[in-house]
Amino acid sequence: MYGEGFVEEPVLVTQILDFGQPINWGKIRWAADVPEGTRIEVRTRTGNSPDPSLYFDENINGDIRPITLKEYEKLDPSGRLPTVYDTDNWSFWSPPYDFAAGLRDSDEPAEAWRDGTPLLSPGPSRYIQLAFRLFSTFTTAPRIRSLTIQFGDAPAAREILGEVWPIAVDSFAPTEFTYVIRPEFTADDTGFDRLEIRTHAQVQAVSAVKRDGTELDLNAFVPEIQDDHFVVSFPRLQGEDDSFKQLEVSFVVPVLRFGTEFSGWVFDSNDPDQIKQQVRPGNATFRFSGDAIAVSTPVGGRLLVDITVTSNPLTPNGDGVNETVEIAYKLREVTASRPVQLAIYNLAGQLVVKLPPITARSGEFAHRWDGRDAAQQLVPPGTYIWRLQLEEKEERAGILSVAY
Repeated sequence: MYGEGFVEEPVLVTQILDFGQPINWGKIRWAADVPEGTRIEVRTRTGNSPDPSLYFDENINGDIRPITLKEYEKLDPSGRLPTVYDTDNWSFWSPPYDFAAGLRDSDEPAEAWRDGTPLLSPGPSRYIQLAFRLFSTFTTAPRIRSLTIQFGDAPAAREILGEVWPIAVDSFAPTEFTYVIRPEFTADDTGFDRLEIRTHAQVQAVSAVKRDGTELDLNAFVPEIQDDHFVVSFPRLQGEDDSFKQLEVSFVVPVLRFGTEFSGWVFDSNDPDQIKQQVRPGNATFRFSGDAIAVSTPVGGRLLVDITVTSNPLTPNGDGVNETVEIAYKLREVTASRPVQLAIYNLAGQLVVKLPPITARSGEFAHRWDGRDAAQQLVPPGTYIWRLQLEEKEERAGILSVAY
């Protein structure tokens, strides 16, 4: 007797990997086969003890005492106390990685590490564990062919604490946040002169950077702003004399997902490998009471918000004015990549064209239509219906005009 097909959603968890000493995690990348209709979720967690679980038993007086795993396994299963997660020494499982961002780029030299994505679990830490959730169909399944982790054994600092303020917003409008980090150094730590903050949406402005209370000239230390993160530079922090000197960054960005974490990493711009050390949430300044780098937003509501339509009416007549219409929106509360599709219909409800989907998680995005149908012919002038659809979860629609 044998079965056919693939298990729909298996989860594979590695053994706990011991690197022998606390190390800094750089990037993670993978090569994989992902047939159509399948996908893979990757998560990690890191720690500084061999086992993320704590074990307990009652002594003859009824008091609870810690025991080892071997002692726990000898107990009668029916009388065992529940295990407790060791939050003092282990991180929780990370959110799923952006799978496309972590894919190995065969056009790049492997040793250059220009591909891959930052490892999200905190360091320095000695142990790491990985989990893979494979979403299969009955007839096909994805597979991980290889996985590589970049790491370094020289920490930038003994510890780097960070916190953000405010830690709650009441709308999805752009908000000014202040991010403070406080490093502690030993004599052997390598130090750093860059801070990267992942914001999940593009920041509208970096308004100030202060090092040990002194505001820096942003014309001399120009921030590098990317779609979902930014990097600030500053005079190097290194050595025990620089312990507890605060770095403070103020920036403006919308928060589109409840519990968005502004993860931060520091690194040395002169390090050829650019291995980064993660900022841990904690009490970086007495000015703020949050001790956190996550921000809460209003719960519930729509996932597709703040939709704007520009160049309406659309006039694709070759004069260079209003040649395309742009439908921009914010996608919120989406933690794993999902496709958002734009389709155009005529007033009879007939499909005119369906544009390629944008596969994304929470952030700001835009679709553009050039007034052509599925056969790449210009549509007749008139009124049309646009429809944005996020899988089966939500759709939004509106009217646009085409004129010549």
